[in-house]
Amino acid sequence: MRIWARLTVGRPVLFLCIVLAVTVGCGMGLLRLRFDTSPNAVFSSNDRSSHQLSDLHEVFGPDDNDLLLMIEGDRLLDPQSIDSLRALRDQLQSLDDVAGVASVFDLRRGGAMLPVLPEAIPPGWDAEKIRHDLTSHPSAAGQLISDSGELMVFWVLLKGRDLTQSQIGSAIAPIDTVIEGFETDSGLRVWKAGHPAIRDGVLSSIQGSLFYGSAFAMIAGMTASLLLFRGLAPVGVCMLGPTLGSIWTFGLMGWCGVAVGGLTSSLPSLIFVIGLTDAIHLLLAANRRLAAGHTRRRAIYASLLRVGPACLLTSLTTMIGFGSLQLSRLDAVAEFGLWAGIGAAAALIADLCVLPLAIRFLPESHLHSRRGSSVPWMEGMMAAVSQMPLRIPIRVSLLGIVAFFAMLPFAIDQKVDIRWTEAIPEADETNEALRLADAELGGALPVLIIIRWPETLSFPASEINVVAGRVSKAVKETTGFAPPASIYNTLAGFPGRSWEEKYQLIEGRRGAVDRIFNPDQRQMLVSTRVPNDGAIALEERLLRLDAKLEPIVATHPDFEIEVTGTVVAAAQNMRAVIGDLARSLSVASVLIFAVMSIQFRSLLIGLISFIPNMLPLLITAAGLSILGYPLQITSALTFSLCLGLAVDDTIHVITHFQQDRRPTRSVAESVRITMLRVGPALLLTTGILVAGFGSMLLNPMPAIKLFSALCCITMIAALIGDLILLPALLMVAFRKRSMVRWPRRAMVPTR
Repeated sequence: MRIWARLTVGRPVLFLCIVLAVTVGCGMGLLRLRFDTSPNAVFSSNDRSSHQLSDLHEVFGPDDNDLLLMIEGDRLLDPQSIDSLRALRDQLQSLDDVAGVASVFDLRRGGAMLPVLPEAIPPGWDAEKIRHDLTSHPSAAGQLISDSGELMVFWVLLKGRDLTQSQIGSAIAPIDTVIEGFETDSGLRVWKAGHPAIRDGVLSSIQGSLFYGSAFAMIAGMTASLLLFRGLAPVGVCMLGPTLGSIWTFGLMGWCGVAVGGLTSSLPSLIFVIGLTDAIHLLLAANRRLAAGHTRRRAIYASLLRVGPACLLTSLTTMIGFGSLQLSRLDAVAEFGLWAGIGAAAALIADLCVLPLAIRFLPESHLHSRRGSSVPWMEGMMAAVSQMPLRIPIRVSLLGIVAFFAMLPFAIDQKVDIRWTEAIPEADETNEALRLADAELGGALPVLIIIRWPETLSFPASEINVVAGRVSKAVKETTGFAPPASIYNTLAGFPGRSWEEKYQLIEGRRGAVDRIFNPDQRQMLVSTRVPNDGAIALEERLLRLDAKLEPIVATHPDFEIEVTGTVVAAAQNMRAVIGDLARSLSVASVLIFAVMSIQFRSLLIGLISFIPNMLPLLITAAGLSILGYPLQITSALTFSLCLGLAVDDTIHVITHFQQDRRPTRSVAESVRITMLRVGPALLLTTGILVAGFGSMLLNPMPAIKLFSALCCITMIAALIGDLILLPALLMVAFRKRSMVRWPRRAMVPTR
C-alpha cells in the first residue's frame, strides 16, 4: 500500500490516463454484453440427473416447452363455447412460435375413429353426454379436462429447444394477445401454467428487480453520503469509484461473452454497495486529515496508509466469500461467485484510483461542506454506545459467546427446499393458475418415466406391454401424482382388438406420438404431473415411486426405467446446490479466519473476529428454523454475501485498534478512541446497506423480499456485534497483553 500511495501522490496524471483508458475499453465491452440466458442454465450441472434430462431432450424433445392453458367456465361444453374453443385452438396453431396444440378436439372414438367433438354441432346436442364421453376417454381424463367438465386444458407446444428468457417472452406475447381476444368474445377465463409461464413471470420479475434494486442502492448511497458529508461534491466522489467498478466488471463480462441473467442480474447493486463502503472510509479519513490542516498530498498519502490496508483486507475476505461459491456443482452459481469476486476487486481498485485523483484535483472546499459534517454527533453517539462494553466487558463477552452456542443447533437444523414459483409475485396469475391445476388436475409440473427395452424385443411385444402397464399402475398407486399417460392412452383411442392392430394405424403417422414414443431408440415415456409444493414434497413422492418401481426392474432386468424431467433435475440439483452453498460458507469462514490471523499475526485476533462475524448469520439462520422457513437458494446466497460484508466492519475496527494502541494507553482508552474514529463510518455504511436492502421489501417477488429481510436483519445484528460485542472481546483479550506487532508510523510527504 505504501508503494501505491507514493504512485498516486507522485503520478496523478498517469493514474488519470489509466482510469480513462480502462473505462473506455470496458465501455466498449458493455456494447457486447448480452442480457439473455437459458433458464435451464440455472440448475444445469455435470451430474447424473442433468445427463438424464439431456438424454430425454435428445430423444423426445424438450419437456419444458409445454405451455398449459386452462380454460375455466361452468358452460364449457355448450355449443357456443365449443365453437369459441375450437377457434381459439385454430388461432394458437397458426402462430409462428407454436409447434402444435393438444386439446379435446384431437380425441377420437375408438371404434370408428370419429372425433369425440364433431366439426359441426349436430341437433340435439347433449352437453352432459359429451362431458361423460370426454372424462371417460383414456387420453382426456385428468389430462385435457377435469372431472367436473368446468376446466379444459390446451397443451401449447412452443417451437425450439433450450429457449432463452427473451425467446420465451417473445413466444408468449402473441399467445397473450390471442387469449385476450378470446376472453373478451367468449366470457371464459384462461389461466397460463407450465414451465414457460413460470419462466416468463420470472423474467419480468428479474428485469424489474434489476432496475429497482440498482436504483434503490444508488439512492440509499447518495442519501447516506449526503447526510454524512453535507455536500454534493463528496457524494459524487464517493459514488464515482463504485460506479466505475460496476462499469469495469460488466465491460469485462461483455468482452468475455458472459450473458447477464439469473443470479448475475444482482451484481450491479452488489458491486455498488461494496465499493461505496470502502469509498466512505477512504474519504472520511482524508477529510479528517484536511480538517487537521494537512495538505492534500499529505491527506491522500496518510488516508491510503491508514485505511487502505483495511480496505484491501476487506476486499480479500469478500472475494474469499464469493470465491467459495466455486465449490458449487452448478455452473450458474460458480459463475456468479467468480464475477462477484471480480466486481469486488474492481470496485476497490476504482476507489483507490479515483478518490486520490478527486482529492488531488478538486478544490478542497468541494470535498466537505462549509456546514461541516455529521461526524461530531456520530462520535458522540459512539461514545455513549461504547460505555457498556467498556464498563462490563466480561458480561457482554459471555453473553455473546452463550448466544453463539445457543443459536448453533437451530441453525444446523435447517431443512433445504425450493419452490418453482418463489421468484414470482404471490399475486401473479401464474401462481393462481398453478393452484388451480393442483386442485383440479393433480398438478401442472411434468414428471417423466423413461422405459427402455432390450434389442431382442420390438414394440408391441407382450413383455413391453406388461412393463409399461406395471409402471403406469405404480404411478396410479403412488399418492401425489396425476393420472399417468403413455402411448397406450393414445392407442386406446384407435380401433382394433389388439395392441398390434392399433399400432399398425399409427406407424404411418408417427409425428403425433414422437414426444412420448420412439421405437427406433427402443424407448417410451410414461408421463405424469406433480403439484407445486416444493422439492421436499417431490423427493418424498419420488422415493415412494422408486419403491414401487424397484420390483419391476428386478423382475425385468433387461429393461431400464428412469424417472426424470426438468422439475426432477431442478429439485435434485437446486437442493444439492443449497447444500454446496452451506459447505462453501463453512470453507469461506475458515479461510477468512486464517487470513485475518495471518494478516494481524495473531491467532487470538482471528478467534476474536470469528464470533462477531458468525453470530449474525447464526441468529438469522436460527430465526428461519424457529419460524419454520426452509433454507432456499436465496437465503443461502444471503449468508455468503453477508459474511463478507460483516467481516468488512470487523476488519476496520481491529485495524484501527492496532493503529491506536500505544504503550502509554490503556486497552479501554484504545478501544474508546477506535470506536470514535471508525464508529461513524460503520453506522453510515450499515445504514446504506440496510436502506438499500430494505427498500427491496417493496418488491413483489417473494424471493427478493426474503433476501432483503435477511440482509437487513443480518447487517443490523453485525453492526451491534461490531459496536458492542467486538469491543468487549478486545477488552477482555488484551487487558493484560500488548499487541503482537506495532504499526510503524507512516512517513508522509510534507508537500
